[in-house]
Amino acid sequence: MVMTPKLRQEWNKHQSLFATKWRASMIARKKMVPIQDSEDVTLLIEVQDAAESGAGRREMTKDIHLMEAALATDHIVVTIERDSFARFERIKAKVPRPAGVRVFNPTSGKPL
Repeated sequence: MVMTPKLRQEWNKHQSLFATKWRASMIARKKMVPIQDSEDVTLLIEVQDAAESGAGRREMTKDIHLMEAALATDHIVVTIERDSFARFERIKAKVPRPAGVRVFNPTSGKPL
């Protein structure tokens, strides 16, 4: 699992007691790899231009750091954010680069 500074901030803001313990165990087992943020301005502009609505643009912009981290590493995102990643899926004809990213639900392990 990779952890960027933006992801760390998000985890610190929203994590439950279970998530705190889980993250600590991943760090202890050296399963968490810190990387730098992989900001991709071109991807951000392409996604914003392709968004279907203002709400979609805001939602995808909020979660683009997950897509950037996946593109910089193993092309996998694990998240419960269904709506945002459904929006990424709908714009893949206009913005093909994120299409290779696989998104999974952490609870079920199934693709979103």
